[in-house]
Amino acid sequence: MSFWSKEPLFWLFHFIIFFCYLLVVAVLMLPSPDWLLYTVLSSGSKILFMLLGCFVFRYLYLKNAWQHLNLYRLAKYIALASLIVSTLACSLSMAVSFLSAKWVLVESLYQSVIVQGETKHRVLELAWNVFSCMFIVLGWCALYCFVEHRKLHFATKLENLQLQQALKQAQLDALHTQLNPHFLFNSLNNIRSLIRINAEQAIEMITALSQILRFSLAHQQTDKIPLASELAIVDCLIDIAQLQFAERLVFSKHIDQGLEQALVPPLAIQTLVENALKHGVDQRKSATELKLIIKHDKQQLNIEVSNCGTLNPTHKQTSSQDKTGVGLSNLTQRLQLVYANQANFQLTETDGKVVAQLNMPLQLG
Repeated sequence: MSFWSKEPLFWLFHFIIFFCYLLVVAVLMLPSPDWLLYTVLSSGSKILFMLLGCFVFRYLYLKNAWQHLNLYRLAKYIALASLIVSTLACSLSMAVSFLSAKWVLVESLYQSVIVQGETKHRVLELAWNVFSCMFIVLGWCALYCFVEHRKLHFATKLENLQLQQALKQAQLDALHTQLNPHFLFNSLNNIRSLIRINAEQAIEMITALSQILRFSLAHQQTDKIPLASELAIVDCLIDIAQLQFAERLVFSKHIDQGLEQALVPPLAIQTLVENALKHGVDQRKSATELKLIIKHDKQQLNIEVSNCGTLNPTHKQTSSQDKTGVGLSNLTQRLQLVYANQANFQLTETDGKVVAQLNMPLQLG
């Protein structure tokens, strides 16, 4: 801890105050030129000693971490420092005045005021100077403590925000790590089933899978991506599903115009579509319609994925434990991390259809 501050603004502020004080004193003493130099020296030494005392207070404040004290104890230290600094500064400045009077005052003034002056007047002058200086030092110490407390407050607030951001990023990274192996596991199972049946389709499926994995790796550290990028991956996923389910999958989508640059969490829609494929199309022998509808309502982006099927109690109990349940659970956590309480996800059954609805603030990239 250095006694001298390393902040240029700190010294600039005190230099301006010191210069302005001496300038005011000099202007006030212009009508009495015999007293001009003496008064400037006396007043200048007093303000200089006061500043040195304030710097000592600053040094002790930082060295002993007084910014962590409660208000009562800090107020006592400020009051005590103001009394000590004012007394010493005024006493030393008076000594400087007496020593310099011989050289800066004319002989008659020196004899009448310094040599023959009454002691009680000097004591009263010292007491008045100490009393008046106490308010200046008290104000300086209080202002300095206030500034330091505000700096500490903002530094602590910034540190907390940085820690929250780091925690948020770590949680998002962990959720991405869980999502990617889950999707890879399902796709590899599908490829394994196709290899013996149709090798060419298996090759096409691997190509589509590589595009999805490349996208996943490229956006692993991203909170939001354009909707167009997410839909491109959904198309790859549907291509893979079409190779597997053929006529059993009837897919349609409707996207409102102008939403291509709307921002969404990466793999969010892909998770919903994958969930519909697993619990809708894969569980039915007949043709199953899967719909993707994306629209906006004022400042809200509404994403809906629906498929024929039922949301039975058994699915509700086990979905949080199976692979797709993990995907939906992670999606809910990611929405909370990215949008707090401004986004929501619902999985409902309506008229023989399972509907996944995702609502979030509309943000354009």
